[in-house]
Amino acid sequence: MSSEAEDTALAREEHLRASKSAAKFFLEFSIFSNGPSPPPTAARPSPAPTFHKFPDLPPELRLKIWSHLVVPRVVTACCFERDDRLPQRQLAFSRRSRTEPWQTSFSSPSSTFNTTCPAILLVCRESRAVGLAHYELAFGWRISPLLSDTPIARPPRVWFNFALDALYLVGELEAYDQYGFNSPMVYFFDRRDAKRVRHLACAFEELRYPEQGSDQIFGCLWHVVDRFARAGRLLVTVTAADEEAMSGCRMLSTDNVMQKIWNGWMLGTTVTTSNLANTQILLVREEELAHVTSSHADGDESAARS
Repeated sequence: MSSEAEDTALAREEHLRASKSAAKFFLEFSIFSNGPSPPPTAARPSPAPTFHKFPDLPPELRLKIWSHLVVPRVVTACCFERDDRLPQRQLAFSRRSRTEPWQTSFSSPSSTFNTTCPAILLVCRESRAVGLAHYELAFGWRISPLLSDTPIARPPRVWFNFALDALYLVGELEAYDQYGFNSPMVYFFDRRDAKRVRHLACAFEELRYPEQGSDQIFGCLWHVVDRFARAGRLLVTVTAADEEAMSGCRMLSTDNVMQKIWNGWMLGTTVTTSNLANTQILLVREEELAHVTSSHADGDESAARS
């Protein structure tokens, strides 16, 4: 190995060992949704008694049952900046993070449980074998040395199903250094993983409309859409406060302010042949995100089978 390659490898190892507490910017991941909740019913049936004969079922039937645990999920990726807003950001992130009751049994004071790990990987050896056909560790990331005196990186640690799961971007979508130069959050991700994401969302509040001008918003949208070009569709989640501030906004319609900003810059003044010009941008209520992404994933699967 050349001395230059050795230096690069050593720098990469230092970035992997760097503590988040010393980094100006860092990423965190969590589960926003483990799949859409079933519709409420007037009377819920009482839980069935424990089925002790499950191991005696034919293997093909057991595998079919395990496969029903593979559902479209929403994984949140948040970029934090170590500034005065950090406590507020962390509180908002925790509110968007779902923790299942069964997950607490896998955590201990001496270890940190990976909350992105799906249940199917934890039940037994047979279920794990089924799950590993669908889930893999993804989204290694690295913060540029230009943004921080303490560059930091992490290997892939997020369990993700690229066929079904959606990636939900929140936090600092546009990270700025001390001189005012920006480095988009989406470029912290490994490019190879970003190219495989099929379902994508980001929070409306992070686009800072209408405080930011349309040119800045378009720039932010461009970075997101360009990095995750395979998705072809971007869901922008709105909260009740967002809806109140934008009276008349239309959910799940291309007749919305973000689509208009995108079209205005992509199609309004120049002739472009970029496939990104056809990107669909939809507004969706945050509480409905899991249902919408699930329906899109199911639709894509049906189209692939036909």
